[in-house]
Amino acid sequence: MKQILFKSILLILSLSLGLSSVYSQENFSLKDDPSVVFGDLNLSDDSPLYREILQYMDQHHQDIARRQLQEVEEGRGLKVWGDLNHVGLRFNKGFGSFSIELKRQVAPDLFDDERWLVTDTFDIYVDATQLLNRLQDNEVIDISEQNLALFSGLTFKRSYTHVHFADTYEKALGFNLDKLFYGFQNFRNSDSIRLAPDEFIKKEDSLGFQAGGLGSIPLTTGLAAHAGALITYEKLATVTLQGVAEDEQSFAGEALRLSREKNKEVSVGARAGLVADFLGLLQISLLSVDFSYSLEDSYKQYMALSFSELDQLERENGLELLKRFLKHRKVNSDEIAHYRVTEEQRRLETSRFKYQALLFGGKRDLKTEYIKIVKEEKEHVFFRHHFEKSRYRQNFFSRLFYEVVKKVTQLKSIINNAELKTEKVRLEYRHKRNLLKTKEDLHLSEAPTLSVNFMKGLYSHKVRKKIKEDILGFLDHFSGADPLLARQVEN
Repeated sequence: MKQILFKSILLILSLSLGLSSVYSQENFSLKDDPSVVFGDLNLSDDSPLYREILQYMDQHHQDIARRQLQEVEEGRGLKVWGDLNHVGLRFNKGFGSFSIELKRQVAPDLFDDERWLVTDTFDIYVDATQLLNRLQDNEVIDISEQNLALFSGLTFKRSYTHVHFADTYEKALGFNLDKLFYGFQNFRNSDSIRLAPDEFIKKEDSLGFQAGGLGSIPLTTGLAAHAGALITYEKLATVTLQGVAEDEQSFAGEALRLSREKNKEVSVGARAGLVADFLGLLQISLLSVDFSYSLEDSYKQYMALSFSELDQLERENGLELLKRFLKHRKVNSDEIAHYRVTEEQRRLETSRFKYQALLFGGKRDLKTEYIKIVKEEKEHVFFRHHFEKSRYRQNFFSRLFYEVVKKVTQLKSIINNAELKTEKVRLEYRHKRNLLKTKEDLHLSEAPTLSVNFMKGLYSHKVRKKIKEDILGFLDHFSGADPLLARQVEN
């Protein structure tokens, strides 16, 4: 038995160590300045990627527009969604290590019968595998095929959206095509802040990858161990600008609304177990352990400026403040205090542990959420804690039926529990610090907002002495419990 456990631990460790080195720089070596390698991923104002797109559009955008408009006239561009006719243009082009996709959708404005709604999107996709292949072909880096495969899950996307309006269908479809073909130029000059009422532009960056491993080893005849792990990472950054119509102004003279958001999520999961194989006819899990951890971070800021404030920023070279804001760079609170509408920061940390040994099992979930909101120059901080624990014992015949059905039909049936015990605690309070982490006392004068919820559940197919003792012990903790309830349990 010790050898079996030792082999299982070795398998889990080998998978974990393998995952930790997936994206290390040792997987490739540089032949040139490191900035050359990642230059194509640099989407700054003067990056090679933008220059290549700009050069292509300068040469071909008129031919592309002519072909696309001709297709729409011939009826090939017509699409029907939600009982409304949405006519539009669409074009995509690959550039080796990256690709672009352009779309224009035209629809009647539901709130104004005399104008048409135009939505232009310009998407840029960068695939890490294609990028590294290109750099290898240009002899910028050395990388093996095996290590190249490790980067197959890494992708980057930048999306530009421009919403504007036109008086007629013809103008909506074929006019202002620069907003479509040069959508990637948005946010690159001061013209972006001078938007017409209801005009809207957005830039969204998303980056994500997955890395994982799965393996199994035979321990002895009819017994095998398996283990797996998965790491995921997602990051999303968004900035928006919106021109404000007169009937939607929240204060006199409001001209522009700005917002920026950042979301990041990291999760790690691992699983290991032992499986018994009975002559190839039936496989039963003897032991399984699952663990997962995730961290979600989000940050949002909203600002609003009047016409006079925009003019003042232009005169005093204050547009640099807006550029830093829109590029997600650091901006001091004092600099934007006058324009800030609201600010919100959230962090959610979740851990889950689940185990099962033959008919016995359980799980434990823990969540902690941090919320900070700044509005009207007042800061509000909240914490939410959620804890849940459960233990169970499965019904033997129900579990056996489950395994047989899964083997024969590849379908999963419901497993009935003979016993189930659950505990839940939810705690919410207003405070600047995580009191569970700092282990400080909670003073109601410092935390006027407090909410506590307890829940405990017991289920048993048969009433046993141990179950009665657990229920009576739980009732003893509450002075307000009805004595009649305790007598009913005893009888």
